[in-house]
Amino acid sequence: MRDQAAVINLKWPTFRSEIKGGRLVCVGDLQPSSSHLCYRTRVSYAVPQTPNVMVVSPSLQPRIPGGRVEHTYSDGSICAFHPSDWRPDRYLALTVLPWACRWLHVYEVWLVTGEWDAHGIHPSQP
Repeated sequence: MRDQAAVINLKWPTFRSEIKGGRLVCVGDLQPSSSHLCYRTRVSYAVPQTPNVMVVSPSLQPRIPGGRVEHTYSDGSICAFHPSDWRPDRYLALTVLPWACRWLHVYEVWLVTGEWDAHGIHPSQP
């Protein structure tokens, strides 16, 4: 976990990491590009679980009032990758955070166009 935190802090300097009770929690800002909003994001991870990615602020919005945000789980976390894509020998900083950035880009395009421009399947449970 210390290695995970160190690599995140090196590669993503806006993130701060904390390890409590065997769980790594990292909070920081993701901005896919200068034309995108900046999103406060929290990644929570404990071996052997799949990392959990939540957008803290600004709140994710559905395209239609009362609708849902595409590719999110019932707890509000984002489905930025298929759980089978994650392995504990990978660094969050080199996989999950870039995947979350891509998800945020696709989310903003979806808000405008209604098209979810990403491949993959959405599993039913986190």
